[in-house]
Amino acid sequence: MSISPECCEISVADLRKVIATLAKEVDLLWKLCGLLEGEQKALVQNNVDDLKASVEAQIALMKEIGALEDERQGLVRSTTGAGPDTKPVKLDTLIEAAPAEEAASLGTVQAALREVVVALGRVNTHNNLLIRQSLAYIEKALKLAAGEDTASAVYTPNGDLKCATGQIVVDRTV
Repeated sequence: MSISPECCEISVADLRKVIATLAKEVDLLWKLCGLLEGEQKALVQNNVDDLKASVEAQIALMKEIGALEDERQGLVRSTTGAGPDTKPVKLDTLIEAAPAEEAASLGTVQAALREVVVALGRVNTHNNLLIRQSLAYIEKALKLAAGEDTASAVYTPNGDLKCATGQIVVDRTV
């Protein structure tokens, strides 16, 4: 038995493989979310080793997610006869055309995907703020180490930086 949404024809067996692949992707995305939350702790604690390990684990996980994505797209493409240049089949289209049991499973997976995307966005926003805060701290520390007081630092007509304290040790070329 097969279903025929307006864009493709896919067997129920292949549809079940797509559902299983999507479920694996959701699990891996939750693992990625956990890694990103761990990255937050490393950022707060300024633990470079943990941060490096987190980034390496994220890269490996993204490769797994990419492989599953390719597998899932291959399942849909192989059954549709569509080439690589055609637009991917939307999940909503598959849900509408699928038998009730598979449609319910796809709906559950779709809800889980939405939930994990929201969680990833939230964690990404927090990490972005922490990274910006760290960079601002580093910039301020460098300015203090250079003796640069932004209130009294002035560029001269020839482009040199003049500081009232006279303690600038960092060469700033523009």
